[in-house]
Amino acid sequence: MIPRRRSCAGLLSSGAGTIIVLFAGNLIAANPYAVELEPGVCLRLRAPMKSVRIPATDLKEVRSSFLRLGYSVSLKRRYGLLTGFSIHRGFGTEGKELARALQEEIVRTGGQAGRLG
Repeated sequence: MIPRRRSCAGLLSSGAGTIIVLFAGNLIAANPYAVELEPGVCLRLRAPMKSVRIPATDLKEVRSSFLRLGYSVSLKRRYGLLTGFSIHRGFGTEGKELARALQEEIVRTGGQAGRLG
């Protein structure tokens, strides 16, 4: 039988690790509930208790993704642990318009846009 002190310590340390990874590492913004685009300036990802600002020049590509059920956006550099985010299918027609606007922004800043389905 495992002593209670060890199991409580393990539970507390994994809980603290999860909080650090999700919030301090910006990983919670990988599936945002809102995305705001200011053309030529920045992109703001809104997640629960977190907002991440990404310059428009750091967008790499937008692709239609079957696994993420929507669109996958890659970034040129990391923001904490965040290397990309998804625009879920639940955004509906606004999600498609946002993906197209992000593609146009990537092309305007000199990058290559991926394929949209």
